[in-house]
Amino acid sequence: MPDRNTPEALLIRREQEAARPHQPPPQHRWPASTFHNPHHTPAVRVPERPAQQVTAGSVRMPGTLNAKRLKVTTTINAAELHAVTAPDGKPRIILTIRLPDRAVRAEIAAKSLRKAQTAIREHGADHVTLVLQGNLVAGDVISEAGLSAQPTVAKTAQPA
Repeated sequence: MPDRNTPEALLIRREQEAARPHQPPPQHRWPASTFHNPHHTPAVRVPERPAQQVTAGSVRMPGTLNAKRLKVTTTINAAELHAVTAPDGKPRIILTIRLPDRAVRAEIAAKSLRKAQTAIREHGADHVTLVLQGNLVAGDVISEAGLSAQPTVAKTAQPA
């Protein structure tokens, strides 16, 4: 039995393969999808996103940073919040907070509003600090807002 891996056998096999007519790959039962066929699917060109730069005129400002969100914390007047009516049966309430140049809205849980009003009734409006926290988003809206009431304790004079 002759060895198949001798140089003469390899040359004979290569000549036989070259003389044999080229056969296309076997046909599948189902035709290829046009979605997956690169010859039929048009190339999608996605434009590059321009780099956002904070500019002053035509000069890029040094020290420009990117952030996902802007966290805000503000104190609210307890007397004004005590006058707000807590809705029955609604889980959330929208508060509008006026600033000198604009107004922002915050949607808070009605339960936290009722708890804050209870703290104001117990300790008085002058002895409660109300803190509203959330993320400032476009449209002057404070998203994911939360309200907390902290009773303030008068500092006692320490002996010298």
